[in-house]
Amino acid sequence: MKRRNPAFLLALLLAAAPVFAAEDIDIGPWRLGMSKEQVVAITDQGPYTDVAATGGLETKDGKFKGKKANTSFVFAGGTLRSIEVRVYEGKAWDKAKDAALDVFDQFVANYGGASVKDVSPKVDRKELEKILDRTLGTAGEMNKQYAARARAMVVTYDMAPLRQPADSRLHCQWIYLGKSDTYSVVVYQDVPGAKSRDAEENIVIEKL
Repeated sequence: MKRRNPAFLLALLLAAAPVFAAEDIDIGPWRLGMSKEQVVAITDQGPYTDVAATGGLETKDGKFKGKKANTSFVFAGGTLRSIEVRVYEGKAWDKAKDAALDVFDQFVANYGGASVKDVSPKVDRKELEKILDRTLGTAGEMNKQYAARARAMVVTYDMAPLRQPADSRLHCQWIYLGKSDTYSVVVYQDVPGAKSRDAEENIVIEKL
């Protein structure tokens, strides 16, 4: 019986494996590696403004699943290295919950599911709803306990797809900021090998 070269077999497996591209998730028409000129040329989701803190750009007219989402762009070496989509930002925790579930649904549909750091290596939708209820859903009331002591909570949880795209790395955070009593759900698309987005701690108490 003729034996196959292991390297040849591995090549066949890789060729047959599905390739997950970043465009599978609905974060807009932009692609990592674009120049600033190429980004602003996509006028139907502009206008764009400069961001002094990063040297990048942002638009308030980006979209996620057809809904408006403030989107920021960070460049290095003349090319787009990171896209940040604020799927939700506001004072309604239930809307933040819905936004996080929308991102989860995208991760399930396109990348096989999602994990929540420090909570579950693979979370289903019902479990995620309970996690969101216990984190975002209680953050506002818990934060009131610290206000009398001139303190405020910062709550951050990390969610990532089980399989990453071949051309980038996706990451989601849901966040509560006690200082402003606001919630946000953010999706990041970074180049492979970029610094980890994971929060060092899920709950931080800071001075007002």
